[in-house]
Amino acid sequence: MIVTAYGDESGTHDGPDGSPIMMLAGYVSTSEQWDYFDPHWKVAVLNARLPGYYHATEHWNTAAGRRFAPHAARLLARYVKFGYVVELNKESYERDYIGENRPRKPQLDTRYSVCFRYVMALLLTRLPILLERDDFKINFILEAGAAGSSDTLRIIREIQRQPETRDIAEMFGAAPVAFGEKKKVPGLQAADLLSFGALKMAPTHPEMVDVPEDASLTLWTNATQWKPPIAHCRLDHTHLGPLKRDILTLVEIRRRIADEAKQR
Repeated sequence: MIVTAYGDESGTHDGPDGSPIMMLAGYVSTSEQWDYFDPHWKVAVLNARLPGYYHATEHWNTAAGRRFAPHAARLLARYVKFGYVVELNKESYERDYIGENRPRKPQLDTRYSVCFRYVMALLLTRLPILLERDDFKINFILEAGAAGSSDTLRIIREIQRQPETRDIAEMFGAAPVAFGEKKKVPGLQAADLLSFGALKMAPTHPEMVDVPEDASLTLWTNATQWKPPIAHCRLDHTHLGPLKRDILTLVEIRRRIADEAKQR
């Protein structure tokens, strides 16, 4: 079974008018279900009199966008297994993750790839529960040209090279990360809808559904009103601080091993 996860980002713009958070969000389903989803999405786009595609920043609060919204919701509920929203606090990223101590190796992640790591962890741990099987391969399709997105290729290569993560690498498909043009790919347009919508909702909906770390995806799915269910994770000092400490610990371990090797 091939599982495809589409992903799109929002809130990456910095400066006085920029957002204090960024989102990486998208939807996950089997390749077979996406094959059914794509032509229906394209028909819904045309019926809503959109210009051949849906783009949230263009169509969010337009008449065509409002006509399209209920059709999009029905298609997502029918064909998609679940969605995800990873919300990164930019200030915490700079303070707690980047900070003053920036080792050369291992390389620190971009904002985008920090979010991607959490998406990847979510899928690798929860998909066997959701699908009730573990004989699947995961491929990610992300928007081409998104700031920091190319760093995801480094993360995949690191996982594939390291012996201790060989089991994880075997869960990837033949092309673990690919990039597509949003206007041409329905799955990316759906991810854009969720990412932009989550960014709009974040300030006024702090109760957005979070996935308990100790709960199975099955129980969480039954408990949530979202269709398809949406996994939501906020990355702030509670996540980024420990992540940075783990990296610095690894740096220190490698330094000690190198020093011992020199003394032999």
